[in-house]
Amino acid sequence: MEQVLQLPFSTIIGGLEHRAQASPNKPAILYPDANKNFTEYASLTFKQYNNVVNHLAEKIYQALPVSTRLADESMTCGILATGGI
Repeated sequence: MEQVLQLPFSTIIGGLEHRAQASPNKPAILYPDANKNFTEYASLTFKQYNNVVNHLAEKIYQALPVSTRLADESMTCGILATGGI
């Protein structure tokens, strides 16, 4: 019988928020550093990554027409996918 792991979150965003609170200073993302001619890597911590995601979410929210701001996630994804923002 399979065991189901009970997580303290139910969405990807919830998981990021959880990690940002639980391990704010641990590296979340490594990426080639343009300032070092892409020969070394820079990183974002979970706290920094969460802050970037929240900032981008706010920018997207502000760019959406008022009539779609209360729509479900699939509507928002559709608008983004069609280049509506």
